[in-house]
Amino acid sequence: MVAKKHKPVPISQSDFVYLLIPDRFANGNEANDNFSGMIDAKADRSSPFLRHSGDFEGIIQNLPYLQELGVTTLWNTPVIENDELPHIEALLETTTKVRYKHDGSPATIIQEADDRIKVLFHEPVSAIAPGQAAVFYEGNDVVGGGWISKSFRQEHAEI
Repeated sequence: MVAKKHKPVPISQSDFVYLLIPDRFANGNEANDNFSGMIDAKADRSSPFLRHSGDFEGIIQNLPYLQELGVTTLWNTPVIENDELPHIEALLETTTKVRYKHDGSPATIIQEADDRIKVLFHEPVSAIAPGQAAVFYEGNDVVGGGWISKSFRQEHAEI
């Protein structure tokens, strides 16, 4: 028996494309929620920063709901195994934004620990406070970011 070649059907304007984030959509199997030994060992749906334990079983179980909505195409965000924090091996020059309307300022980021980065702005930036986001750019590409846990007065960058 020879398998027939599958020809994908192109998406058209008549399609209803549903962007789906599997982790945030539906939890179809609570047995796969917790993983001892992983960085995000436990799922917590009450925290916007932690895993919410959605899975493929949850998507499959909700296909009738999606069909009822009129969805014709699912577009899933990438599924990754969140078991490794990236590590910056050397100093990294970035443009760092600390507010939505902030144009960004040249800065050097340094890995201090597995879960902590120090940002040294080339020129002082005012009103940085814990709880704000810092987003690191190389040109137009986002290369990282995180939540500010503490700030310090920086007169000039000593690298």
